[in-house]
Amino acid sequence: MYDPAEGLIYYELPLSERIRRLLRIEMLLNKAAHCLETSSPWESRQSVIDLVELQETLAGGDIKAELLNELERHSAHLDNLRLHEGVAQDELQAVLEQLQEVATRLRALAGQPGQLLREQALINAVRQRMSLPGGVCGFDVPCFAYWLHRPLSIQHKHLKEWFGHFELLQMAIQLILHLTRETGVRLQRRAEHGTFQWTVDKARSWQLIRVGVDTEAEVYPEITGSRHRIVIRFMDMSDVANKPRQADLDVPFILRCCGF
Repeated sequence: MYDPAEGLIYYELPLSERIRRLLRIEMLLNKAAHCLETSSPWESRQSVIDLVELQETLAGGDIKAELLNELERHSAHLDNLRLHEGVAQDELQAVLEQLQEVATRLRALAGQPGQLLREQALINAVRQRMSLPGGVCGFDVPCFAYWLHRPLSIQHKHLKEWFGHFELLQMAIQLILHLTRETGVRLQRRAEHGTFQWTVDKARSWQLIRVGVDTEAEVYPEITGSRHRIVIRFMDMSDVANKPRQADLDVPFILRCCGF
């Protein structure tokens, strides 16, 4: 994730299954939003595939309950900040009201986000063939091929309608992940000879580790670990034909430990 304000690329490691799932959903929704802004049947095709992947990511769990839990957890934490001096009370109140509004709308939602799309015949036809490599060809799903040859205005109308079922989901996830990323500590660190190890403060319930690297750096971080210990190895992949190797140089970076 590129942060233009800092001029850094952030690499992330989720420390809970819930945050891991939210990051996957965020990526799929962002991809779909990008494809909806273009004007090609290939982007329409990718949007439908992203939609199926989104439904599969949401299957087998109560995402509505998970989101409500996270919204309430953030609300409780922020509400406690009212007693702290130096906190911008107007901004804090605005965020609390936003959390409350999204939570209220989620509670009023019948069933799970996107549940009604499970009955959509075209999407189901694509889903049935996606498990095969290259399985969404015209001869595999002729109804999909027909739809992709319809006017782009019709394709976009359908796509906006389908992804509209996830508008509230996207709003909740964006809010939760934004607050998660902005909560915690920001540290300037240096990886000596490309390696950095850090023992996590057990008194804090970290949810996400973010490593910010300058856009001009010719290395990327591999982040491994758990809630107790983090290891970061900076890798050199200047030759994409060969396996990346650990960089033997000191790398300055930003370490953000997110959570409360």
